[in-house]
Amino acid sequence: MDVGSFATLIDKYLIDPIVRRIKILRNSSHNIKEMQEKVCELIAARNDVWKEAEGVGQVMTDKGENWFKVVDEIQLEANGIEERRRHRQTSCVNCCSFYKLNNKSIYLKQKAAGMLNPPFELTKRPPPESVIEIESEPTENLQPTTQHMLQNMIDNLLGDPENMIIGVHGMGGVGKTTLAEKVNNHFKGNSCFETVIMVTVSATPDISKIQTRIGERLGLDLPKDVNLAKEKLLVELRKKKFLIILDDVWDRLELKGIGIPHLQIHNGSKILITSRYLDTCTNMLLVDELGCLRAVRNRGEAMIKSLKIASMLEDGKFQGSAKMHDMMRELAIMITTSSGSNDNPQFLTRTGGSFEKAPHANEWPEATRISLIDTQIKTLPDLGERCPKLTTLLLRENQILAVVPKLNFFQRMDHLHVLDLSSSSTLEYLPDSLSHLVNLRVLRLPSCLKLRALPALGMLRQLQVLDLKYCHRIDQQILGSKCFDSSCKSLDLSINLRYLDVSCTQVSIPAGVISHHLLKLEGLHLNLTRKIKWGQRGEGNNKEERRSGLCSSDEGHHRPSIIDVGELSRLTHLSSLQILLEDITISDWFKPLAYKIMGLDLQSCTFIKQDAIKPLYESEHLLWLTISKCRGLTCVTCCAW
Repeated sequence: MDVGSFATLIDKYLIDPIVRRIKILRNSSHNIKEMQEKVCELIAARNDVWKEAEGVGQVMTDKGENWFKVVDEIQLEANGIEERRRHRQTSCVNCCSFYKLNNKSIYLKQKAAGMLNPPFELTKRPPPESVIEIESEPTENLQPTTQHMLQNMIDNLLGDPENMIIGVHGMGGVGKTTLAEKVNNHFKGNSCFETVIMVTVSATPDISKIQTRIGERLGLDLPKDVNLAKEKLLVELRKKKFLIILDDVWDRLELKGIGIPHLQIHNGSKILITSRYLDTCTNMLLVDELGCLRAVRNRGEAMIKSLKIASMLEDGKFQGSAKMHDMMRELAIMITTSSGSNDNPQFLTRTGGSFEKAPHANEWPEATRISLIDTQIKTLPDLGERCPKLTTLLLRENQILAVVPKLNFFQRMDHLHVLDLSSSSTLEYLPDSLSHLVNLRVLRLPSCLKLRALPALGMLRQLQVLDLKYCHRIDQQILGSKCFDSSCKSLDLSINLRYLDVSCTQVSIPAGVISHHLLKLEGLHLNLTRKIKWGQRGEGNNKEERRSGLCSSDEGHHRPSIIDVGELSRLTHLSSLQILLEDITISDWFKPLAYKIMGLDLQSCTFIKQDAIKPLYESEHLLWLTISKCRGLTCVTCCAW
């Protein structure tokens, strides 16, 4: 072998491996150093994110948790590479091992670099607590009546799902806010609602602040624009089963305008309102959400029960009635008629046969509620001034009051909400100025036995309760114009009516009005209404017969109206029905209606299916049932109503 060949062999098998090992060792050290720098940068970024999140009370997102996990794994791998490098520097290791270590460090350096700027949020606000407990005195320290009221409020919130809005009213300082706070705290650790939010509204509500408070409780950053904030709240709240407590509400709030969606029965969400004013509670319940008089009625019944337990009320003469104890009544009159601050209601009361003169005209303008019940008053005063505060006027059971002034009386009461003339047995006419009461919610005229006619009711667009029972002499069409058809819009409708009682009268209602304009009705009492007849399409009621219910005659007594019984099925909020059905075919259509019936008179009807009447036996509402000359019915189950 020559020298050249020998030198080649030495280069190949001795020198080259040593050089390669030196290069790999040098490159490996360089790459591991770069890897360590990049991993240290990543660990520092991780620690910064963690400290910042802890400082502002944030938690990791799901992607953030994965990111932190991978960073921890990279740190462990980097430590392992460093440990193996130190070990191999002190031992005889082949080039292949260094090569693998070098590649791992390069890969880990690249992986660490790719983790430095993640394209997603690592942290977020923690999910809001379902209830933020409000510090208040222990419940056991409350008065028994207050504890009972608290339990009633909770029972109403957890009870009937159709009671979507619960209203609590009372004068300032009686503890409404304390009760609202107790309700809020009651649901701490309770799974009934996903979130409970309490907001103080006050006399001058700031919609933006209300929205901000709700947004904070939902963990939302809301835009400053009220309308944009509203839309964001609507979207978020529709996903949740919530309880919103609106404390100290002075006037009606447009809930949807804030961002609180219309409540759905199946969702189970509720709203609790506290206010100084009954009218505010009533307006919120009756105007903003359909299907809630029932909530008012239930709330009223619960309140009466509480007052009976506290011996502030006692049973009245008739079943279902209540009266105030004489001593409590005198105390209440003394408190409510005494002078107070401008914020407190001023009551003007003259009750009993010892009063023969109405209060002087100059006493009316400052009054918020006036009660002149069962007196010997013959005439009412002409009012020289407006009565801007007057919301309730009770004139019932005045047996010798025959005339209400035509001028300068109702015109002065443009804020009146309740007018009660029940049992004014000598009253023959009401002045046309009644139509000026555009804010009237309740008009009660039962047992006005000589009342001959009603003025036009078309202006009373806010009317919710109309009670005319036992007004035998009223012989006219109500709730419709003289010609109601597709070419002539009615000027005499009350689309907000919740309760209508025309029992034992001669009034009529045009066909089509119930199913198209009275869809909010919850109570409809029509027993012994002589001029409201019910028919069925295609069963003997020809076009001319049905048309007879559309137009009143110009003179004399008007003709009966014939209304398709199918219109009743459109009243989805109906819970109380009293009705006479004559010559009607009873089949499956009757079943859903049967659960809502309180009183039913069936005459000369035909039963195609006997089980159509079965729901009556299961109804908790049925008070009376008369069946006469009906065909196809062979068995009626007796119930202990």
